[in-house]
Amino acid sequence: PIQIFLPIKSKKFHKNIQALLNHPFIELIYYNDTPVEGFSAANHFFFDQQWGIPRPHNILIPSIMLSLKMDFQQLYLLGVDHSWLPELSVDKNNNALLSQKHFYDKNVKAETMKKLGKGQRHLHEILHKFYLTFKAYFSIKEYVENKEVKIYNCTHNSFIDAFEKVELSTVLPSTNTHKLEA
Repeated sequence: PIQIFLPIKSKKFHKNIQALLNHPFIELIYYNDTPVEGFSAANHFFFDQQWGIPRPHNILIPSIMLSLKMDFQQLYLLGVDHSWLPELSVDKNNNALLSQKHFYDKNVKAETMKKLGKGQRHLHEILHKFYLTFKAYFSIKEYVENKEVKIYNCTHNSFIDAFEKVELSTVLPSTNTHKLEA
């Protein structure tokens, strides 16, 4: 069985996911991705009720919040370098450019960041999006402080400074790999 998590607003696109709706091994689980910001106590109440989450500027934020709702006590973040700052530039025409390189990308061209079909973002707008993303991690950190939950950032050179950085080998029990005998 597979559980697929989708923002609640995706329910209106049932035609696009009709094959999944009737599949016996697929369960669709909808979550509320309404951005919640304000006083900590109110935020935490809304998070607990699943009335919203910290601003979901990327998939990691809802993934962490859903993992917490599923009662995971330890989360290990891998591949979350968030090292966008060195990828920013401004060209001779004052276009703010960003190379959004992922680990699987071979060649990435610096491009303007779009504003949901309403033109391109300026540098201050890109930096503001980054600010909101990193702020959301601190909102999550504050949310779990009084819970029996640990979030470990196991990504080498990650820019995320909200969660304890550790080497994966120090937090996971060592596994003995058995060699196949010929």
